[in-house]
Amino acid sequence: EGIIDNKNYPFGKDKIQIKFPESIKIGLTQDEVLAIEQLELDPSSKEWYTRNVWLLSFYLAGIRVADVLEMKWKDVQEGRLRYQMNKNQKVVSLKIPEKALTIFSYYEPYKVLNGGYIFPELKGVDEKDSKAVLAVIRNANKKLNKYLKRIAKLAKINKNVTMHI
Repeated sequence: EGIIDNKNYPFGKDKIQIKFPESIKIGLTQDEVLAIEQLELDPSSKEWYTRNVWLLSFYLAGIRVADVLEMKWKDVQEGRLRYQMNKNQKVVSLKIPEKALTIFSYYEPYKVLNGGYIFPELKGVDEKDSKAVLAVIRNANKKLNKYLKRIAKLAKINKNVTMHI
């Protein structure tokens, strides 16, 4: 608001730094992942859909939720996923495991309906409007995390399962 001159601002470079402790990362065991994979879920349920998104991320080396939701069918070529990471703009090529191919097959009939995206969240969103894309992804991530909590409970996992685990 212009009340205090920048030279008197106490935070920033060479001034007071607020240090946050490094968070402890807790992963899932192989048995816990198997429990999620083997859950009997209704294919029309949000939990079934969420499990597919989460497992796809898991099978593809833990790619970020934004990268999963922005995946397009054109990125899947010759048994590989080729995409540009959102966070650091690196181009990545991953061999697609069989389990991931199975998940892709569930969504192939919706290829045109989803505007070329594998998952429907971004259909109809102007991909050049980065604020709109970010808002949709942020909202989708919240919803996915909500359903992942239900999945963890069903799988008898006592950890905070999120799209980020």
